[in-house]
Amino acid sequence: MNKKVISKRMISAVLAIAITWLMMAGCAEVIELGSKPTAPSLIVYGRITDGTAGNEITIFESSTRSDGAQQALSGATIDLLEDGSVIAQYEEELNNPGNYRLVMPNDSAREGRSYQIAITLPSGEQVLSEPSIMPGLKAKDSIYVEVDLVDVVVDQGGIRELRRLSQLLVDTEILEKETDFYLRWNVIETYTAVQTQVCCGPPPPPCYVTNDITGQALRLFNGAKLKPDLIPRQNLANTTVDGRFAFTYFYQVVQSTIDEGAHAYWTKVEEIANLSGSIFDKTPANIVGNLYYPDRPKDPIFGYFEVARVDTTRTWLNSDRFDFFLREPCPAARLDEAPPECGNCLLIENSSHHRPYFYQ
Repeated sequence: MNKKVISKRMISAVLAIAITWLMMAGCAEVIELGSKPTAPSLIVYGRITDGTAGNEITIFESSTRSDGAQQALSGATIDLLEDGSVIAQYEEELNNPGNYRLVMPNDSAREGRSYQIAITLPSGEQVLSEPSIMPGLKAKDSIYVEVDLVDVVVDQGGIRELRRLSQLLVDTEILEKETDFYLRWNVIETYTAVQTQVCCGPPPPPCYVTNDITGQALRLFNGAKLKPDLIPRQNLANTTVDGRFAFTYFYQVVQSTIDEGAHAYWTKVEEIANLSGSIFDKTPANIVGNLYYPDRPKDPIFGYFEVARVDTTRTWLNSDRFDFFLREPCPAARLDEAPPECGNCLLIENSSHHRPYFYQ
């Protein structure tokens, strides 16, 4: 029998929380080390998409001290609901406390259906997200790369120099303009790292390194305000051409069609980033989103659960496409003269011997 969750939320409480947060965001407060303990706050970020990748949730608690670090919250139970009925669970990763990955027994999430999560904390208390409809595909990306020498600022003193950059450009065709829509883009790189071969032994297996290189500049589009036929030449990434491009290098542009609430959340993140200079650290954790305690809705929960239609576009290049010489990062040499990762490419952060399915 399917379980049902019926959620009620006081609109006045939501407005009070949002207004209070915005007022606090505009004020500067000096906090001394060793300040008085404060009650921990729950921080949740996650998503469900129409695909199988990126369906994860992270849960943290803020420290009881204002100068403390966030702590991963382990042992929660997370149900995914479709149109009010539980259809799957997010299960905690064994070696990654506080990170939960969706285990979907059937097909992926479906367009036009309503999705939300119900979290049962280790204390037994419940957290709900507001229901959100899985949108349809609203736009299609075409991506291309231009490599050129670009005059860039290299330090805070304003010193400039010419650097060879790989510029990722995107043309976005709008498929449906009759209804409002909202878009967000992420850029992911995947490249091959090859170790230095030891004399007379078999060649070591390569590593594949994957990083989100979106940077602190969020890429958002409000299709309620503008409805063009084409969004031309968005520059989504400027990547220094270095050893990552010696072998196969992939750009992946992940376009997410989101709802108005998610767009508003990321717009707030962007506004705070423009003031503080970063979208990382604790900035997103200070923004109230669409999660709440049913039994105490006035207590804020920071973060957001996003329902997104995802479309991924890829392109690749390597040194064969360049009209200049690019030195390999780990040429044949003595290992004691090379960086440590030349002897073991798994030392590179976010590396694996697992070959991505999209590699040729």
